[in-house]
Amino acid sequence: MAYTGNKEFDKARDRLFQEIHRCDVIGADAEDVAHWLDDTMQFLAEEFPSLNNAQRRELRRAGENYAAPPIPHGEGKDATNRDEWSNA
Repeated sequence: MAYTGNKEFDKARDRLFQEIHRCDVIGADAEDVAHWLDDTMQFLAEEFPSLNNAQRRELRRAGENYAAPPIPHGEGKDATNRDEWSNA
């Protein structure tokens, strides 16, 4: 995600990433991440009321991507065959 020039959005994004890390959301079950993001996005909307709906959607997508489990390296595991190893 590139610098947006919008300080409020950048603060909200940084806060979201801090909370994801602090709450150990990275790699959690997708359903748990979705529920956690629902609550966190509501909190961020209250803390950063100047954000519009498009910015909130962009933050949520960024949070979903940030919280996704990392792709393990080696042993033939990569993004092209994620379905084979991610549910193992």
